[in-house]
This record gives sequence, C-alpha cells and structure tokens, in this order.
Amino acid sequence: MQSNLFFYTFRNNCLLKQSPNGTPTSIKVLDNVVSGFSLKPCALSEIGCHMDLFQQLAFSDVDVARVVTPDALVCRTICTYRANCLFFTFHTNEWDVESERRV
Repeated sequence: MQSNLFFYTFRNNCLLKQSPNGTPTSIKVLDNVVSGFSLKPCALSEIGCHMDLFQQLAFSDVDVARVVTPDALVCRTICTYRANCLFFTFHTNEWDVESERRV
C-alpha cells in the first residue's frame, strides 16, 4: 500500500491497465481524463486498430503500472511497448485532485 501512496504524490503519471479479456470491464464518463488502447494490435492487424484517444472516459480494470508522462500520447506509447499493458487512462492538468493531475 505504501508504494501506491508514493506514486500518487507525483504528477505526470499515466495509469497502465489490463484485463483478462483485453478490453476495459467498465468505462465511466469522467471529466478531465483521456483513455485509449495500446497500439500493439496495429502492427498485427490488417483491418486496423483503436488509435483514437477517448476524452472524458475512464477505462477501469487492473492497474499494472503508474508511469510519469507529460501527456496522453506518451502514456499510450509506453503502454504500447509494455508487454502487459492493453489500455490506459491519463488524468489531465484539469483533474480535480492536484496530486493526481497528469496521472
């Protein structure tokens, strides 16, 4: 638990996530967040992949890591290259809790 508190005290973090079925088990409408999917499937797919960033939506499931990033695009890049990351949620600068902004 103490390590989780350590990460929450820093800004510029993105939440890297995974789920058993590869997609979020829950999607919530939430102000000041951006969510998206890893681009790993883009390299393997002939029909395309989810490249959109979803404004005001929070993807819920198991957090596999919290990473310091300047924005959602860098968050997505890190998710793409991390083996167990399938999707992510990034808290913007406008997020209500200052210590979690850009998380």
